[in-house]
Amino acid sequence: MAKYAAPLIDAVTDSMRTGTPLGAGGQQVVIRNVAENIETLNLWLKLATNRSTEKEAIQLELVTARNDKIKIGRLDKPKKGAGGNRGDIAEGILGAAIAARFINKNRPIERRDIHEVIKRMKGSGSRRDTQYKSPNANESVIDDVRFFLALAKPNMDALSDPKNFVALEDLFDSAVKYANGKTVVAWSELLYYNNQYNFIEVISDGLGGQRSTKIDVAVKVDDKPTDINISLKAGDVKQFGQVGGIEFEKQEALWNNALGIDIKILEAKYQKLVADHKAIDAIYEVYNFVQRRINSALSSSTESKKMLDTLAEGILYFATLREKDVTLVQLDSREAKIYNFSNVKPMISSLTNLRADLKDSAGKPKLTIRDSASGKSLLEFRVKQENKPSGEIYIRNYIEKGELLSDLIAVYA
Repeated sequence: MAKYAAPLIDAVTDSMRTGTPLGAGGQQVVIRNVAENIETLNLWLKLATNRSTEKEAIQLELVTARNDKIKIGRLDKPKKGAGGNRGDIAEGILGAAIAARFINKNRPIERRDIHEVIKRMKGSGSRRDTQYKSPNANESVIDDVRFFLALAKPNMDALSDPKNFVALEDLFDSAVKYANGKTVVAWSELLYYNNQYNFIEVISDGLGGQRSTKIDVAVKVDDKPTDINISLKAGDVKQFGQVGGIEFEKQEALWNNALGIDIKILEAKYQKLVADHKAIDAIYEVYNFVQRRINSALSSSTESKKMLDTLAEGILYFATLREKDVTLVQLDSREAKIYNFSNVKPMISSLTNLRADLKDSAGKPKLTIRDSASGKSLLEFRVKQENKPSGEIYIRNYIEKGELLSDLIAVYA
C-alpha cells in the first residue's frame, strides 16, 4: 500500500482545494477542506507506509462536502507512479540538474549526476539546503554550489526516494537537455575559467511566492541574480496565466491586463446574472463583448497598433509578471522546450491579420485570437468551472499560448 500513500494525499488535497470529485466505487465525492481532514491525511501517511498498520489506514475517515464521512478504503486507487504532483516534482529535478551542471562545470551532465545531487540533499520535511564543492580550471580554486529546494512534503518525499527515479525518467532526461543547453553552459564555462572563487546558488522554491512571482527556479552568483530565471511547466501545457474568481472585479482585471479593454459597462448585467445563478451566461456576455472590441480595434487603422501593443504587454504580464529575464521552460517528451518573451512586442506588432473568434467549448466560452492568413492560434482564453467544497461555483479563466505564439517565442526545442 505504501506506493499509494503519497498519490492519494495529492488527489485528496486537490479535491479539498479545487472541489475536484474523487471516484469511490462508482460514485463521486468531494472532500471538504477542513483541519480534520488534514490531520487524517498526516495519520494516513504514517499508517499506510507500514505494512503492519495498513488495515488501520484504510479505515480512516474523511469529511466530504456533504458533511458526511467516507472511509479512505472506499476511494478508488490513485494512479501509481512516483506519487506527488509531477509539475512540482519537476521543479526539484530541474533545479538539481542545473546544480549538477554547476558542480561539473567542464562537462555535459547525465541523468546519474542529477540522481547524485538529489541523494546528497540535506535536511528534512519540505526544505532541503545543501552545499556541494565545484572544481575550477585552476585546481586551487574550489567554488561552492548551494542547492535550495522547497516542495510540499508529498512531492519532496516522492523526489527523494530513489525507487521513484525510474517513474520520473522522462523528466530527468528533459532536465538534462536544459542543463546542457547554451544558457547554463555559458555560465558554467564562465565560472570554470574565471580563476576566482564564486558562491553559486540554485533556488527551487515550490512553496514561497507562488502568487507573487513566475520564477520557479533561479540562479544567483555571489548573491547577484543571473539571467537564469525559469517559469517551469511539466508536460505539454499551453497555459501560462490565469485569473480565478466569479467576482466582476476578476473579469475587469483579466481584460484590462490582457488587452486594455474596459468592461465596466457590463457590470450591472453581469451582477444580475450571477445573482440569478447564471454565472456562465454572465461570463459569455463579457467574452462576447471583448471579442467585438478586439475585432473593432484590429480593423481600425488608428486603433490597430495600440491594440497590438497592449496585447504584447498583456502576454508579458501573464507570462512573466514583468519580472526581468524570465524564460518559460517546458519539460516534455524527454525534451526541454524553451520560450523567451523578451522580443514579443516587436513580433506581435508585425502581425497584421489577427482576428478574434468566440466558440462554445463544453458549454463554456473560448475566445481565440488567431492569424486569419495562416489559421494559427496566437492566444486562447477559456473558462473552467469548478465547485468549491461548500457547493459554490468557482470560475477560472485560463490564458494559453497557441501554435503561432509558440513559434514566435521559441528559442530552441
